Amino acid sequence: MAEDVARMRELLALSLRAPEPQRSEAEKDLQQLQQSPITAPFLAALLELCVAVPNVDGTPANLSQLSSLDSDCMHRIAAIVVGVQNSYPMEFCEYLSPYLSLFWNVLDSCASPASKALPALRRLQIDALQYFANVLSCRLYKNESLSAADGSTRIISKVITAAGDVLLTDAMVFEAQAAIQSFFAPADASTNRFPALMNLVVVHYMTLTAKDLEDWQSDPEAYCTLMESLTAKESVRACAENLFLTLVQNFADQTIPALTQMTSVASTYLVELGRGQASSPGDDPRVLDMDAVLLAIGLGCYDLHDCFDFEPWFLTNLVPILVNSNPAIGSFSGLPVLRFRIVWLVSCWLAQLSANVRPPLYDALLNPSAFFHQADADVALKLRIIQTLESMVSDWGFEHEAFGPFLPRALECLFAFFPQADESESKMKVLGCLEAIIQACGAQIVTFCHQISAPLPSLWTNESDASNLVRGKILQLLAKLLASVKEAQQCASSVQMEPGSVQTLLGMCVQVIRFATDVSNPDEVFLMESGLELWNETLEVSTVYTEDLHLLFANAIRLMERDYEHVALVLSLLECYLRLGKTQFWQTYHTNVSGLLQSVVGNVKAEASLQIADVTELIVATVPLDQMAGFLPVMKSMVDASIIFQRGEAKHEPESVLAGYLSVVARLLMINLEFTLTSVLLNDHAVLIVLVDAMLTLFYTVGSSPLTVLRRKIWAISLCSTLMLMEQPILEKAGQILEICAEVIDDEQEEKKQAAADADRNEDTVRSGVYRAFQAHRRVQQQQPSKTDSPVVELDLKDFVYRRLNDLATKLGSSIFDQLLQTVDSSVLHKFQP
Repeated sequence: MAEDVARMRELLALSLRAPEPQRSEAEKDLQQLQQSPITAPFLAALLELCVAVPNVDGTPANLSQLSSLDSDCMHRIAAIVVGVQNSYPMEFCEYLSPYLSLFWNVLDSCASPASKALPALRRLQIDALQYFANVLSCRLYKNESLSAADGSTRIISKVITAAGDVLLTDAMVFEAQAAIQSFFAPADASTNRFPALMNLVVVHYMTLTAKDLEDWQSDPEAYCTLMESLTAKESVRACAENLFLTLVQNFADQTIPALTQMTSVASTYLVELGRGQASSPGDDPRVLDMDAVLLAIGLGCYDLHDCFDFEPWFLTNLVPILVNSNPAIGSFSGLPVLRFRIVWLVSCWLAQLSANVRPPLYDALLNPSAFFHQADADVALKLRIIQTLESMVSDWGFEHEAFGPFLPRALECLFAFFPQADESESKMKVLGCLEAIIQACGAQIVTFCHQISAPLPSLWTNESDASNLVRGKILQLLAKLLASVKEAQQCASSVQMEPGSVQTLLGMCVQVIRFATDVSNPDEVFLMESGLELWNETLEVSTVYTEDLHLLFANAIRLMERDYEHVALVLSLLECYLRLGKTQFWQTYHTNVSGLLQSVVGNVKAEASLQIADVTELIVATVPLDQMAGFLPVMKSMVDASIIFQRGEAKHEPESVLAGYLSVVARLLMINLEFTLTSVLLNDHAVLIVLVDAMLTLFYTVGSSPLTVLRRKIWAISLCSTLMLMEQPILEKAGQILEICAEVIDDEQEEKKQAAADADRNEDTVRSGVYRAFQAHRRVQQQQPSKTDSPVVELDLKDFVYRRLNDLATKLGSSIFDQLLQTVDSSVLHKFQP
C-alpha cells in the first residue's frame, strides 16, 4: 500500500507538471490506480496525502496563497475520496469522520473573502460540497437500512465491496450514524454543525459571485441559458443547492430552524428596502445575501410548505420591492437581482398563493408594459417574468376571469420582447408562454385571434440559426389556437370574434402547412409532424371546403408515396377530408385514396389499422355505391383478414383490428345487403356465414374502445338483416343475434343516462385553466354524432327488430317461425314486444 501511495504521488506530480506525452500516460496510470481494490490502508494513506498537500491547514491565509498547481493536485485527490465513499459507503465508514473534518475545513476556509475570488479552488469546493451531500443522503447510513423484525433489511441484504459481498449488519449502520452524529452534534453539545453548515451553504456558496454578475451584465440572455443548464459537476452554486436540499429533506429538525432564523434576519432588511429606508440602494452587498436566502426559500418550497406561511410573508416583505417604481431598489451594480429572484420565487410558491392575490400579481409582472418595449431593459428579468407567467397560467388554480383583464397586455409584452431575443432558447420561451396562455384561456382566447396571429408571419420569415425551432413552435401554437376556436364552435360559446378573423387565421395556416409538409422542402424533417397536426386542426375548424384545401391534399399523397412514418396523422387527415370535401374530394382523389389504403392494410401497427378501419367505414357511409368500384379491393382485404381469424390460423390481425374491419362490413350490410353480397362477397354465402360467426365471436370478446355502442348497434342491425336471406346456418344463430340486439338496447339506455349525468356535472363544475382543458377533452369524447351516424343513433332498434321478425314470420310461415322462436330465450323475446 505504501508503494501505491508513493506511486500515486509520483503520477499526480507527472500529470500536473510533465509535458506531453508523459502527462497523458501518467493520467492513464492514475485512473487505473484509482480503480484498484480500495482497502483501509489505502484510505488512510489518501488522508495522509490530503493533509500533506502544501498550504492546507485550514487557515484562510494559507488557502489564499494556494497555487493553481496545488489546487489541481488537491482536487484530484479529493475526487478519488468522493468517488470511493459513493461507491463503497459501508467500507468507508471508518474514514467518515476524518474526511468530514477535512472537507469542513476546506468549505470553511474557501468561504473567506480572500479565497472566494480564487478560480483555482472551484473544483475543490465542488468536491467538498458533493462529499457532504453524498454522506448525508446515503440510504445505507439511515435507519431504513436497519434490519426488520424478521432480520431482513428494507434496502438490500448485501453490500458490494472491493473485498467481495458482505452482509449488511446493523453494527455497520450504527457505526456510520455515530460518525456523522459525533461530527455534527458531539456528545458534549459544545457545537452543532448542522445550523453552521446550513448558514455556510446558503450565505457563502449560494450567493452570486463577481463572475456571475459580470456575465449577467455583459450578456443577460446567455447568462440565463447558462444558469439553467449548469450541473453540480460544473457549478459550485448548483452543487451547494443540492447540499441545501439534502440538509432540508434529511435533517429538517436541525436545519429548518436555522433557515427560519436567516429568513427572519432577511425580513428586517427586506422591509427597510421596500420602504426605501435602506442605505446605499443599488449598491448594497447585502442584496446578494438576500438573493441567496430567497433562493433557499424557493428551492425548499415543498419541504417548507407545512411550516412556512408564504403568502403573508410574501405580501409584507417582497411585494413592496417588486412594485417599487425606483429601479435601484433591490438592485446591485445596476442589475435587478432581487426583482429577478422575487419573480422566480412566485413560480416556486404558486400553490400557496390564493386567488385574490393573483390579479395584482399579474399587474405587477406586466406593469409597466413599456419595460418590455425597452431594448436596453434587463433581458434576464424579462425572461424570468415570461417563465413565471407561463407557470401561473399553467397552474391548476388558474382562472380566466382573474387573468382576462391582463391578457391584452401580456400579448403585447410577449410580442414586443420576441424581436429583442437573440438566443433560440429565449424565443422558444416566448412562444411557449403564448402557447400556455392559449391552452389555459380556451375558447376565450378567440377574441384575440388577430392580435395573436398578425405578428406570426414576421416571426416565421425571420431567418436565423433557430428558424426551424421557431417555425415548429409557431406551428404548435397555431394548432393550439385553432383547438380553442374549435372549442368555441362546439360549445356555442358567447365569445365574440372579429369578423373574418378565423378565415384569415385559416388562410395563414394553409400557407404554413403547405411549406411544412412539402417533401421537397429540405426543412420538412423538422416541421412535418407539427405541420400535419396543424393541418388536422385546420380541417376540423374549417366549415368551407376551399380550393386551397383541396389542392393541399397532394402533399399528403406525396408524403405517403415516400414512407409510412406519419401514417397515423395522414389517416386522420383523410378522415377530415372525407367529412369536409365529400363528393368533390372523392371524385378527385379516390384512386389515390384507394391505393393508399390498399397498400397499408395489414402492413402497419394495430393503432394505424384501427384508423384504416375508421376511414374505410366513413367512406362506406358517405360515398355513393356507384362510385365504390375502385375501392372494393380494400374491403375485400378486410374480409380476407376476418376469414383468416375465424379459421383459427395462427397469423392474424389483433381482435381489436378485426372488430374494426367487421364494422366496415357491417356498415355496408346495413346500407345495402345485396350490394355487399354481389360486389364484395361475390355471392359467396359461405363467406357471409363465416363473417357472421366472426361477429358473434368478437361481439363479446372485444372491449368498448373499438366496439362503441354505435358500432355495436350497427352490428346488431346488420346481423338482424342477414336473417332475411333465409340461410339455414344463419337462422340457427337467430337466438344469438337477438341476444345481441337486446344487449345493445340496454347499452343505449345506459349511455343516455350517463350522458345526462355528465351534462349536469359539467354545468356544476365550470372552470378554466387546466381543469377546463380536461373538460374540453371530455366534451370531445361525448360530442354529437356526425350526419352519417345520426340515422343509426335515431333508429329505434326495438321497433326495427320487431318489424324484421314480422317479415321473417311472413317468409318462413308460422310453423317454422314458431320453431325458430323456441330457440330464443323468452326474456330476450320479451324485450321486443311492442
